[in-house]
Amino acid sequence: MHAPQDPSDPAVKVSAQSTESTAQPASRPKGGEGLTYESAGVSIDAGNEAVRRIKALVGTTRRPEQIDDIGGFAGIFFGIPGLVAGPFLGASLGEVAHGRPWRDASRIGLGTWLGLLIGAILKLMLALAMLVLFALAIWVW
Repeated sequence: MHAPQDPSDPAVKVSAQSTESTAQPASRPKGGEGLTYESAGVSIDAGNEAVRRIKALVGTTRRPEQIDDIGGFAGIFFGIPGLVAGPFLGASLGEVAHGRPWRDASRIGLGTWLGLLIGAILKLMLALAMLVLFALAIWVW
């Protein structure tokens, strides 16, 4: 780890000046072949290798109770019913999993569902009000 450097330090200024003076301007490829990733210094293979390494590191954080592989597959089949029932079931089952009684968990699930529904209705009303104001501004002026 590098310690932060003070820009007013003379050694830092000399280092920065020497770096600036040795920098070469970027050259364009010859022969009209256009700019490519490799000519710009980008290695696609190195990027793919970095993604592979990051995936391996992220995989080590996986816990046994996670079943996230099923989510994308299940989402294909649930669609609109999943949008309606999902918030209620997710909140309720999450509360039950953390030890709340089903009665309290179902109230929390209902509150979550109603909150999302009311929020969606208010957003729709706001969007319609903005459209009406826009239409009035166009026709009045």
